[in-house]
Amino acid sequence: MRNPCWGAMLFLVSMVASASQGVSCVLEQGDSETVLSVPSGTDALGGAWREMGRFRVRGQLAIPAARSPWLLVEVYAKAADGDDRIISSQKVSAPFSTGRMEVVEPRLGRSLRYECRATQ
Repeated sequence: MRNPCWGAMLFLVSMVASASQGVSCVLEQGDSETVLSVPSGTDALGGAWREMGRFRVRGQLAIPAARSPWLLVEVYAKAADGDDRIISSQKVSAPFSTGRMEVVEPRLGRSLRYECRATQ
């Protein structure tokens, strides 16, 4: 007889396998393009940062014990007072593909585009 937990265990193993491959994000602003290699950790507090013009992007792949992993992508922009303000936050489950996203800075209308996906 088949164990009823078998399917759930296979699903969890496949999600952790996807997370262990790594994630990268392609960031574009104007004519500039760069790649953000997203680190993994047990929570979403760390991460890698990349500056692009007036934007700052943070990515973190959280792989907590006994829970499903997720990708967190945050976009910040410089406010009039010079501080960074979060203008976008996206949490994505496995397979960690965000699709092509566009974030527009409120003050000046500049845009940042990004797309994240699991790497092989």
